Amino acid sequence: MPQRLTPRRALDGVEAPKGGTDVSLDESARHLAQLSRQLNDFTDRVNARLLHIEEELRKAGLGFEYWSGEIEGIDEQGAKLPFRIGWTKGFDRWGFYWNTAEPGDLCPLRDAPRWVRIAAFPHVPELISRLTEMAEDTLRILQPIAENLPPVDPVPDNAAKEDDIPF
Repeated sequence: MPQRLTPRRALDGVEAPKGGTDVSLDESARHLAQLSRQLNDFTDRVNARLLHIEEELRKAGLGFEYWSGEIEGIDEQGAKLPFRIGWTKGFDRWGFYWNTAEPGDLCPLRDAPRWVRIAAFPHVPELISRLTEMAEDTLRILQPIAENLPPVDPVPDNAAKEDDIPF
């Protein structure tokens, strides 16, 4: 007949921690729950800010791609994992994305693991600053060109469309 596993038997051979514990298990669990709530609150605020910025840039139609330098993150297992964040078009929409060194590894930052979003957030201002520089530089080039172009007559609504032209 198999022996019934009791808490005493389950702990056979398990040694008590050296020095004992000053905090009860219940207090430790309450403290961990409090930390978890704070962590969730923080990441909710970071996510909300990222989504707000992403939506503003998307609505504005910013069509420039830029990627950060390598960011070193620490994953859930404590391993260092380098990655980059960028503003690019992926999955048919512009937004913040992240990738690792793997080819074709492109993921929306909004869907990234928590550790990626936390490590990436301090680099977003640099990304926006670089995109701003790119837009300003491009406008400096395009403005004199556009100012010297003659006006274009609007295309009438009943004009032939490309599909209507027989070849």
